[in-house]
Amino acid sequence: MRFRAAARTPPRCTLRERQPGYYVFEGELGFAAAEQILPAVSARIAAAVETTLDLGGVSRADSAALALLLEWQRLAQGSGRVLRYVNLPSQLRAIAHVAGVEEILGMIAGVGGAA
Repeated sequence: MRFRAAARTPPRCTLRERQPGYYVFEGELGFAAAEQILPAVSARIAAAVETTLDLGGVSRADSAALALLLEWQRLAQGSGRVLRYVNLPSQLRAIAHVAGVEEILGMIAGVGGAA
């Protein structure tokens, strides 16, 4: 008798605009979502003077999520844009702490609403 693994639905991460320049993530932000979400958010950052990314709806994050946040921060700084992260999940904060990049993402002393 052979068993087949059930087909898995790939994790989803959605991005919706709550108001101009304010975007809310929902779902799993990680390796599976990185390819689709990177260009979408990068374009929004490039098009606005100020952007806020609310990660309060992220149910799971991994090191790829941290890499995305660092890339978007680099993009914003390089183009003179303002980027804020708010409601960072504890899982993502822990990864940033281990990587030593909390300050880069504005996690120190509540800067950017991340504390």
